[in-house]
Amino acid sequence: MDTSKDNTTMRSFFLLLLSFTFIHANQAPAWFVVDYQTTVAVGDGIFSINFTRAAAPLGVDHMWELLHLPNGGYYKENGFFRVVSGFVVQFGIAAEPSLSAQWKDQNIQDDPVALQNKKMVISYATSGANTRTTQLFINYADNLYLDGMGFSGIGIVTKGWEVVEGINPQYGQQPDQGKIYSQGDKYLKIKYPKLDYIQTATVSKTAADAKAIIDQA
Repeated sequence: MDTSKDNTTMRSFFLLLLSFTFIHANQAPAWFVVDYQTTVAVGDGIFSINFTRAAAPLGVDHMWELLHLPNGGYYKENGFFRVVSGFVVQFGIAAEPSLSAQWKDQNIQDDPVALQNKKMVISYATSGANTRTTQLFINYADNLYLDGMGFSGIGIVTKGWEVVEGINPQYGQQPDQGKIYSQGDKYLKIKYPKLDYIQTATVSKTAADAKAIIDQA
C-alpha cells in the first residue's frame, strides 16, 4: 500500500489548518467593551467603549490584537497628548519607545466609513490612506466632515462621557509626537506633569458574555 500520497495530503491539510488558525487568531468578537481606567479626576476616572466589528472589521480586529499584547496591552499608560476642546482628544503612542517602534509602521488598510464621526465615536488617526496603526482619537463633537476624509469610526463611548470631557486640556497640541515615540512617557511626565493618562485598558464584556446570559435565561 502506497501511503506517500496520503501523507502528503495530510500534511497539506494540517498546513492549511494552521494557516487558517493564524489568520483568524486575532479576529475580534462581534462586539466587545473596553474599560479605560484613567488619571482623570472626574468620578471614578473610568470610561467604556463599545467596539463593533461590523462597523470596521479591519480596524476592530487590529484593536483587539493591540489590547491583547503582553503586559497589559498597547494602551496601558498612554498619555492623552493632544486635547483640542470641541474637536478631539488623541492618544495611542506607547509608554515604552520599544513597543511604539514595533507597531509604528504596521499599517492596516482602511475600512469604508460605516460608523460616522459623531460625538464620542472613536476612530484611528492617520497620515493618509491606509496608514492606520495605533493612534486613536475620540470626537468631542459631531465632526461629520471627517467621514469624507476616510476616518472610519470603530466604536463609541457608552459610559463615562464626563470622564472623556474631563481630560486635562491644559497642554492642547504642545507635546511633540516625535519625542513621545523616541522617549516615551518619560518625556511627557517631565515636560507636561499634569497630563492625563490611560492607566489600564481592559476588555470587560464580549459577544460571548451576552450569549452566555441569554443561554442561562
